Amino acid sequence: MPSARLLAAEAGVPTRTGEAALRERGLTVAVHGVGTFVAPDIPPESD
Repeated sequence: MPSARLLAAEAGVPTRTGEAALRERGLTVAVHGVGTFVAPDIPPESD
């Protein structure tokens, strides 16, 4: 998976904004002092 910095640059948003959006959607999990990881279960998309 590309780095958060690269993904944010491709999307044209600041890195923190991109990371926050992924966390809000439940796609990533941030562990203080350790890092950010892909969430173990991806929630279904709502229509």
